[in-house]
Amino acid sequence: MITGINHITLSVRGIARSLAFYRDVLGCRPLARWPAGAYLLAGNQWLALVVDPAVRAGPLLEYRHVAFSVPPEEFAALAAREGHA
Repeated sequence: MITGINHITLSVRGIARSLAFYRDVLGCRPLARWPAGAYLLAGNQWLALVVDPAVRAGPLLEYRHVAFSVPPEEFAALAAREGHA
């Protein structure tokens, strides 16, 4: 029986920039890093970033997303990080 989601893996164009975004802007905690990937902790959820040279540079044609939970009292500060508000 499935008891939950172990981790989510996202394909990225570059590990340094992606890791910086998830760590510095979203506040995820880095757990491990290697040349083509990284594991982070987003709350209690493992997030894997993996470099994939086939990642699209343009908008996705299909609808999908990952939604992160943020306490209401912390949302404005998080949204203002790095000019992403």
